[in-house]
Amino acid sequence: MLKKDYGIPKPASYGSFTVNFWDFGEGYKKEEKYDRRCFDDIKNNEKCIDKKLLFSVKRIKYNQVLFIIYNGRNYRLENNKIVKTTGK
Repeated sequence: MLKKDYGIPKPASYGSFTVNFWDFGEGYKKEEKYDRRCFDDIKNNEKCIDKKLLFSVKRIKYNQVLFIIYNGRNYRLENNKIVKTTGK
């Protein structure tokens, strides 16, 4: 769906990409607090979210896909199956 609707991910010329998934929390907020992620395509004052990263999907060298969950767990894609690599 992300690829079809938004063209995401957009791999670099060498094939790697990262897609981050943020906790939307309480919704959009004003840009009054330091270290918020703001979206310039939103045309009102409430266009930012607090930076609380939930997980990332990365494709790195040799087309290895990693799923990084920011609670200490990491997974990778191997033979089309998700395999735990580190953490709890």
